[in-house]
Amino acid sequence: MSNISLRWTPDEVSKSDARPLTGRHELHNRKMFNDQSLAMMLDRLSRKQVAAYAMHMAEDGRGVRRKGRIGRLSGAELIDAVEAGRFWLEIESPEQHLDQYADLFDEIFADLHEQTPGLRVFGRKMSLVISSPGAESVYDACLPLETVWQVRGERMVHIYPIGAPFISDEQMERIALGEEADGLNYNVGFEARAEIVKLAPGRVATWPQTAPHRIVNGDGLNVAIRCAFYDWRAAVRADALRANALLRRRFGRTPISAKDGLIATHAKAALGRGASLFSSGKSEPRTIPATFKIDPASANAVKDLAAA
Repeated sequence: MSNISLRWTPDEVSKSDARPLTGRHELHNRKMFNDQSLAMMLDRLSRKQVAAYAMHMAEDGRGVRRKGRIGRLSGAELIDAVEAGRFWLEIESPEQHLDQYADLFDEIFADLHEQTPGLRVFGRKMSLVISSPGAESVYDACLPLETVWQVRGERMVHIYPIGAPFISDEQMERIALGEEADGLNYNVGFEARAEIVKLAPGRVATWPQTAPHRIVNGDGLNVAIRCAFYDWRAAVRADALRANALLRRRFGRTPISAKDGLIATHAKAALGRGASLFSSGKSEPRTIPATFKIDPASANAVKDLAAA
């Protein structure tokens, strides 16, 4: 029996392909997430293992993710800067570097298996996100399934329908190929169709695969665990999207994923698994250059490198 105590019902799980699912957990009661423990954790990691990001709106309406440099700030200085600023720190795969997080990684996925009938997952990943009061993420969508475990602070997760105008088939295909680095085009009019999930400490949420979403933090330092993974249905859909990209780019077809039935989806998934053999059907993932550095003396603790 896991000590996380995730609680959601089989009926709720059965509906999670179509709408967000929320539950409860007990991670927020652990001392490993207080300021001192987080600062010590950051000091134990190399600076290459800690990424800094901020967001600004481009002229075309996209929220653009900016990457930052951390420099030589200590763990405690970083926590203070996050709390006073407007950016976020992301530690990918902390379980590979820290025993305490390796144990947490195993606990979370053991609890997911225990509480979700029939679930079998692979491609498991975990990240720790420490973000500023009022920080916002880009309007984006993800290929794997995700769960967000809120530990400190509050956030509002805005989740939008799958399909145009919120996300196009071409955009989903680019996401499947790892090409969407800058986020999707956002329109404030989308809010009329958004489903908003409020996450407070002790709450966890997941939402349908490739559903566009954006996150807005409330007051106070925000800490969350994000887990990504595939089950067999998510893997089949991901491969089918890669196949659609191949059909569109190599053969001039205009596939619409929402019209694919079960047989067509599985046939395309088989094609998609072999799509890597066609180099012209897949582009190299985009990388994000650093455009700012964390500077506690600057507004929002963010200083443009051009002005550094």
